[in-house]
Amino acid sequence: MTIRVFPPPILSELSKHGAQNFLSLVCSIQESNLTVALGSGASASVGLPIWIELLKRLSLTFFRHWEMQSRSHSATYDRPPTNLSIAFVEDENSELQSFPNELLSLDPEIVSLSRDFSVGDPLIIAQQIKNCIREKDWRYLLYHALYLNHKHLTVDDIKSSLLESLVRLYTKTKRITSILNYNYDNAFEIHLRRHGVSCRAFWDPSFPEKQLKLPIYHPHGYLPFPGGPIARTIISESDYHDEYSQPHNWANLAQIREFTSSACLFIGASMADPNLRKLLRSSQLIARRWH
Repeated sequence: MTIRVFPPPILSELSKHGAQNFLSLVCSIQESNLTVALGSGASASVGLPIWIELLKRLSLTFFRHWEMQSRSHSATYDRPPTNLSIAFVEDENSELQSFPNELLSLDPEIVSLSRDFSVGDPLIIAQQIKNCIREKDWRYLLYHALYLNHKHLTVDDIKSSLLESLVRLYTKTKRITSILNYNYDNAFEIHLRRHGVSCRAFWDPSFPEKQLKLPIYHPHGYLPFPGGPIARTIISESDYHDEYSQPHNWANLAQIREFTSSACLFIGASMADPNLRKLLRSSQLIARRWH
């Protein structure tokens, strides 16, 4: 008599409930298309910052620039600056000035202040910083915070065993029909192209889809390395309010389409995004899919 053990040895690290969910997902993948949804944890596998770390970098840069304005008497400590100019100046005697970090801060109080500031509501933190910075510098600041020391970074440096395994999943199963990338970076595109996979990134509605290429949707915006198009980014509270007020914009429609037509595998996603949770609930009313 054969005694079956559940979960099976290959899933022994999962609880019974977790193993049931995993096997249900496997069945869904075998019966339908698969969409892979990448959160900041996926990008962290190549060394890029997760959400809270990105906010810390933004906060530290903001407070250091505020302090520099206060020293020049163009701003004060008791009143936040407006139209703050962001500059990253390289010292000819040091290659470590491309982005201020905790080791480079001249004042430990700034480090402490920025660290305390960045533990609040992420959307409000980003909004408060964005309100004080010149609009044309905001994207510049995000890019520098995302790709720390980017002047010494090459495409060959962007490597991840996690993303490599997802490329293998795509090439072996042929079940992955689309990617939802909630990150700003293009790390997964780099891995796909490294293995000869034809793909195309979408970040606004002006680009028609081509079925011959794997579509990669960036609902929150696009800041590819080492450079690329000027695309809107979703990071602050006002950005999310705009998303709520436009339920039929291209990004929301693209997500609902994938949630209702495919089984979705979320990798490195915290589900802290309120708009994402809203869209998932809405999609369940249209078609019940196992994600």
